[in-house]
Amino acid sequence: MGRVARDIQALATGSSISRTIYKTSNWLHVAKYLTPAIFLGIFAALTFALLS
Repeated sequence: MGRVARDIQALATGSSISRTIYKTSNWLHVAKYLTPAIFLGIFAALTFALLS
């Protein structure tokens, strides 16, 4: 969980948007790690196909 999500949780304002940000903060790891991994896999496959 990111620092922003922790800060939002600490504020405890209870607003709808703050709850949504806190709930979805764990999915940021998908954008941070999985997306580049998919790109590298596609890049490796294309490189292999072009060089063989």
